[in-house]
Amino acid sequence: MDENTVTYDEVLELHEAVNTLNFAAKAAIKKKKDPSLQVNDEGGSSEKSPGGIGDEDVLKRLRTLVKEHGGDSASVDLLDSLAALLQKKRKSMKGSKSIKGPQRQLGDAKMKAALTNAEKQLTAVREILREAHEALEEVEMRLSFADSKLKSAEKKTERDEEELQRIRNERMLHLQEKLDITDRVISKLNALGLNGDEGSSSSPMPSKGRMAPPPPLPPPPPQPENSLGTRSVVTGPGGDVDFNAIIKYIRLNALRALDLRGSKRLKGSMGPLCEALQVNTTIMSVNFSDIKLGDTVEHLAAALLKNTSVTSVHLASCGISNSSAAALFKALSTNNQVDFLNLEHNKVGTAGTAFAELLMSNNKLCSVNLFDCEVGNIPAIANALKKNSTVFFLHLGSNNIGDDGATALADALQENSSLANLNLSENAITAQGARALGAALKKNTRLATLSLSLNPIGPYGATALASTLSTSANLATLELMGIGAGKDGGAALGTALTTNSALQSLDLTGNMIGSAGCIEVATALKKNNPLQFLNLRGNIIDVKGLSALASALEENTWLERLDLTGNNVAEEGCAALAPLLSSKNGLRELLLGGNFIGNPRALVTHLATNTSLVSLNLELNNIGDEGVSCLAAALETNSCLQTLDLSWNQISVAGCRTLGSALKANTSLLTLSVEGNFMGGDAARVLLENLKENTSIVSLNLSNNQLRTEGCQAVAQLLKANTTLNTLVMQRNGFKDDSARLLAGALRRNNALMVLDVEDNQISDVGASAFAELIQLTSSLADVRLNSNPINEEGVEALREAAKKNTSVKVSMPVLSGAGIGKRRARRA
Repeated sequence: MDENTVTYDEVLELHEAVNTLNFAAKAAIKKKKDPSLQVNDEGGSSEKSPGGIGDEDVLKRLRTLVKEHGGDSASVDLLDSLAALLQKKRKSMKGSKSIKGPQRQLGDAKMKAALTNAEKQLTAVREILREAHEALEEVEMRLSFADSKLKSAEKKTERDEEELQRIRNERMLHLQEKLDITDRVISKLNALGLNGDEGSSSSPMPSKGRMAPPPPLPPPPPQPENSLGTRSVVTGPGGDVDFNAIIKYIRLNALRALDLRGSKRLKGSMGPLCEALQVNTTIMSVNFSDIKLGDTVEHLAAALLKNTSVTSVHLASCGISNSSAAALFKALSTNNQVDFLNLEHNKVGTAGTAFAELLMSNNKLCSVNLFDCEVGNIPAIANALKKNSTVFFLHLGSNNIGDDGATALADALQENSSLANLNLSENAITAQGARALGAALKKNTRLATLSLSLNPIGPYGATALASTLSTSANLATLELMGIGAGKDGGAALGTALTTNSALQSLDLTGNMIGSAGCIEVATALKKNNPLQFLNLRGNIIDVKGLSALASALEENTWLERLDLTGNNVAEEGCAALAPLLSSKNGLRELLLGGNFIGNPRALVTHLATNTSLVSLNLELNNIGDEGVSCLAAALETNSCLQTLDLSWNQISVAGCRTLGSALKANTSLLTLSVEGNFMGGDAARVLLENLKENTSIVSLNLSNNQLRTEGCQAVAQLLKANTTLNTLVMQRNGFKDDSARLLAGALRRNNALMVLDVEDNQISDVGASAFAELIQLTSSLADVRLNSNPINEEGVEALREAAKKNTSVKVSMPVLSGAGIGKRRARRA
């Protein structure tokens, strides 16, 4: 392949990036800036980003990159439009030295808000462009090095064609990285919602007046044998893989990632595959998880002694023995590239000593997951952590380290200066170990996240941790799920929050703290500022505790997420929580699932005028049609809520009618789940008929609703009319082949849906073939999930061939058993 050839994948990504930018740029210049909002930028507005990089310089580089790789003049003009927009924003922010005349009548508050919003948006754009500059600099440096190697190789008298191809492929991957950077920058800019209106919503596109989606691309052509279009190899459990071809690609530097999770035949090919990996210089991630590799992992260890590109190694559930783990740790002791290692669900055992030696010698490793690995010699590991200065994430959960191990690690924490996230869940740690860890945290100034969930710490241990929490200045996340804190421990932790100035997230799930503990937490919330996420699931909190919480949040404006799932709130408790939605707090997410609420009228009455809540979970509350009607009335005027979960609530035709009618008017809701309402075809048809006119919902979950053929017909009609829905989940609905054909036919006329999940239905080979035809033709679908359907060899083969012809679609399909019937496991093609 000529090194200057542009692959189909590059053209595809460029096309998508330009269309995304088209949306952002058109939205950005759609509205004229209100001249009355031009105010003086007293501090001045630098033309360069914080790093000293000119915004226009980076945009110019992106413009050149687009132009060099096939972008037409219109695409280049779009980047110029964005540059002009940034310049316009600066001018509007600088304004004049003073504000005179009618502009003064706007008042200082409005002018200050305009300036603040404009400054925030411009600062965000500068940060995005600064990151783009740094990323482009790094890639261009690697590209320059590859160019030098290519020139040297071409000058040799005896040309090594394989070596030349390897370098050319490496160069091509670096060029692709540049395009990927461009794609990410444009996506981030689009997410900012650059629409020229400083007070506008952060949504990428206005809900009204949406532009039509871009015309679909034709499906990609079949990839030639030596194509670089696929930059990673991916398969699911039992997936068929041509290992000879993979080894060839590895040697030719034609891959960026190697993902072979669950491939049963990998074990027999580990030797030659890892030999090829020794000379590869482009693969950065290796994932061999869920394969019983056993001692063959030592081949990978040998490869890592020589490989200079792999930075991430995933070997979860690989049946690795003590000796193989020790060999891997020894190899990593001299490897200065790997910074991420996942070995969860293996038997490391006595190799804990080798891991300790690794921590002493390696200066690159940052993140290690050893969950459920029977890790031994914790004291040696703790001693090594005293001197290690690179590992910031360590997961030692479910290793039965007990109080002795916890005490040893507590001692290490007093000296360690790098560990920021430590997970010690499920380790049989009692109050003794908790006290040791609490004492260590008083001296440690680095640890930000600590998980002690599912340890029998009890009230005394919780009280010891509370003593530390009251003065901790760096711990930001504390997970204490199921530690048996009880009312006394919960009260102590609540009291500690009163003086804590750092904790942002606290998980007290399943601790039976009751209303007594909840009241102490609520009292603290009146004074506590930093706490943003509070999880009180399953704590038998009654009306008194709920009322205290609601009262506290009338004064607290920092808490963003409150989880009260499974507290038997009932209708009376729901009424007690009503002030949560009426007061001007900062609550954005409220989870009330499994609380037997019934009709939530008292709560949702305030939802109509609430301006902060973006996510509400009411699953498993038996709210019925009457409750949905109350909720629907609020949705007609609410302009803030984006996610609503109404799963398992006995909603029938009447409820679907009122809900659907409300969604015609609502323009803020993005995600809706009505799973498990067994609505059947009639109710589904009523709801989906109304959704044809909705222009905001992008994700819909209709699983467990007994839709069958009649309901599927309504879904098909929705897909033909709706242009915003991009994710549709319909598991366990009794769909058969006729339903599959209906869906496939409708999706030929739909250019918006990206994810279709019809797992665990009754689709067989005929339906699979219909989806296979769709996959070959689609330009919008990216993920089709067909797991747990009775698809036999003929259907699986049709899907596999379709996925080969259209590599932009990920297809999840059943694994064939010996009898040829699909098992309840997944293969990804």
